[in-house]
Amino acid sequence: MLKGNKHQIIEHKTLIIMTIMITLLLIPGCLENVVETGAEDEALIKSIPYDNDNDGVADGYTYDFQTKDYGDTTVQRTIVVLPKYDYSSSSFEISTETSAVTGTTYQLTTEQINQIDNYLNDYLISKNDAEFECKRYLGISEPDRLPCTDISTCYVACHTPICIDFKAGLGTPFINDLLELNIAYTDIELQIINAKQLLQQINNTNNNIEKSTLEEFMTSVYLIDVKSKEINQNPILNPNVYHLCQEMRYDTLLLQNV
Repeated sequence: MLKGNKHQIIEHKTLIIMTIMITLLLIPGCLENVVETGAEDEALIKSIPYDNDNDGVADGYTYDFQTKDYGDTTVQRTIVVLPKYDYSSSSFEISTETSAVTGTTYQLTTEQINQIDNYLNDYLISKNDAEFECKRYLGISEPDRLPCTDISTCYVACHTPICIDFKAGLGTPFINDLLELNIAYTDIELQIINAKQLLQQINNTNNNIEKSTLEEFMTSVYLIDVKSKEINQNPILNPNVYHLCQEMRYDTLLLQNV
């Protein structure tokens, strides 16, 4: 009798479970299997080129595709194609035909060196001014900034309302863009500091400036200029992607004066 009761209980539980499963399958909207057939229905709407260095040649492209509807949600795919720069072989070569050559060394007056240093100082000021609003907007500005040196720290540093919204909506890809932007800001500043240190070495040579030293300095200035333009490819600044901040408009004329 006891075994029969157990058997009846098991059969009763099985019947209940099957009834629940059948009911769930029949309720509209409870379980939905959406099959994505691929990108064959997506059409390219437009491609937008960038020319960061204004040389008439595109340095990157943004591709916008036709929107697609998934129930109550509309999705649009955007692909950003950017160059990957390798600075390891960047160099600035000085022609030996320049009138500044005296034997195997170069000469700069104290006034010229001071003027170049002023240009670099003014450029650093223009850089900080250009970045201030964007950094404050994203929560990575002084004095309330939090460390943003990897994905984990940048996730915490992203604490302003707009940054939180984008973080919630886009997740890690947005945080990665924030990290790359912060790294780019820092890289430019470090490059300016490096140029100033090289200029100090030049000032200490008593007008016997080695060609290699001067070329290293000019390479450093060149990299400041390139990185200052490259930074605007970041999706946070890119007007064709997130465009949370205006593009960085550094005073590159100061670098040309150098």
